[in-house]
Amino acid sequence: MLTNYEPSYLKLIKNEGGYANIKGDSGGETVFGISRNNFPNWEGWQIVDTAKELAKAGHIKNIDSGLKLNARFQNMVQTFYYQNFWQKVAGNSLPAPLDFIIFDFAVNAGVKAGIKVLQRALGLVDDGIIGNQTKQVIENIKNVKSVVATLKNLIQEYYKSLNQPKFIKGWLARVDNNFKGLV
Repeated sequence: MLTNYEPSYLKLIKNEGGYANIKGDSGGETVFGISRNNFPNWEGWQIVDTAKELAKAGHIKNIDSGLKLNARFQNMVQTFYYQNFWQKVAGNSLPAPLDFIIFDFAVNAGVKAGIKVLQRALGLVDDGIIGNQTKQVIENIKNVKSVVATLKNLIQEYYKSLNQPKFIKGWLARVDNNFKGLV
């Protein structure tokens, strides 16, 4: 199957936005969706820290402008998502639009949660591992539209179950945006 990583990544980055450090966000400091608390050793943090210093000193307009113009940094972000999420959810094995839906959800909720929600939508035991049974069912999906509709409901239920009033509106808007025109 041909990879849809590039278009999926571009959609994901629109969802993730730029630099943020929101009080109450368990990920803490975040850049393009990569949280420092979850990925403290990611090499991109050195560039982020430099951009923060440059913005504070007035040498660049803001942190985001410095990061968006840094081609090396942008490549690091794209590689990070490919290695830590796309490959782990077997994005290249998933038919469109399931590839983007599961990739995006895994970035926001975790790889295991992304795989589990896919497995539930496919009627499988949700162990969070893409093993032989999951691969076989993926290869034989007959009605992608039905799986998409089920995924939308499961993802919405997941976010609602987290009881995070500060973030629920944004999460559900993200779901609506990701599924627009699909169900």
